[in-house]
Amino acid sequence: MKWAKQKGFTIVELLIVIVVIGILAAITIVAFNGVQQRAQTATKVEALASYVKGLGLHAVQNGTYPGSQATVCLDGTSTCWAGANAAQSQNTKTALMPFMTTFPDFSNMAFAYGTQGSFTGWYIAFIVTASTCPGIGGTVLLNQTISGSTVTCRIGLASPS
Repeated sequence: MKWAKQKGFTIVELLIVIVVIGILAAITIVAFNGVQQRAQTATKVEALASYVKGLGLHAVQNGTYPGSQATVCLDGTSTCWAGANAAQSQNTKTALMPFMTTFPDFSNMAFAYGTQGSFTGWYIAFIVTASTCPGIGGTVLLNQTISGSTVTCRIGLASPS
């Protein structure tokens, strides 16, 4: 007795192909999310470095950082941090204009004067989606608070001399 040749795939073969495609799709999505998160963090680090440089240039030329020791948002608003002063934020942004060509958008970033542990002076507080605070040249990490996938960082700026 001769068996007739089957045309098409069996259910088992189709299920195996569907499972393999699903596994590959899951791996791709996870890898893409990691890349996207690292890119967003890198963009924030570049923006932060730009502000640190502008603040440093202001301090070199004027002997002090801009502001009146109030918590301010470097984008000129009062929405970045609790207790930020809108008028002082705008004054600080205006004071930085000669030292910065652009003001990168960085929500949740504040510039303040205060005490953090044994450090007293000017610092920048910001929030990033990462496992640890990124390093920024010309600053020192004062503290970090990890909450789920976000980190609240405070970095101290050198005293203007």
